[in-house]
Amino acid sequence: MPAKLFAFICLAVCSVQGLSAQMYVKEIPAETVPVPYAGSILEAREFKDALGLHYYIATDVRTDKADSLFVRCYTKTADGFVQDWQIRDFSPYGITYETRLKIKDIDGDGIYEIVFVYRVEGDVLNHGILGEKLLLHYKNKKYAIRNTAHYGIDDDKVTMDKAFDVLPKSVKAFAINMWNKEVGSSDIVQEIH
Repeated sequence: MPAKLFAFICLAVCSVQGLSAQMYVKEIPAETVPVPYAGSILEAREFKDALGLHYYIATDVRTDKADSLFVRCYTKTADGFVQDWQIRDFSPYGITYETRLKIKDIDGDGIYEIVFVYRVEGDVLNHGILGEKLLLHYKNKKYAIRNTAHYGIDDDKVTMDKAFDVLPKSVKAFAINMWNKEVGSSDIVQEIH
């Protein structure tokens, strides 16, 4: 093998290893969250990838009328923080946010994808709509899988954003596998795609 080719390969391998060594995800306590927020912190993560230092913050705001879930992602800049995206959902009957979060570089490009699942409650007495949602953020765009049903009625309906079709296969497969594992509707999702 020529010396220049060998040196190039070594440099490339070292660069990739250096990039992965710099990437991290860690949980942070509520009192160290560096961005303003309302409500109670449900989950907070700091992570670093090829695009910089980021913060994932999930909060719950409860009022007499509804529970609201806010999930935001920020990037640290020289001037402070820029909000990359926000999800807001609400229900008068409640929202359940559990630690079903994955911050992972699924496609190996040095940039983390964010995938999480939560549940929106419905009115039990009136067979209200309830559902679980999986949200994927890939390159700061949102992709969703949603399950809607009525309490006491067997009419579950799973929908997947058509935009999933343009995602890399590894990213789409990861989201579907996470849905199947976390929600348990694998037969329905497989029928869709």
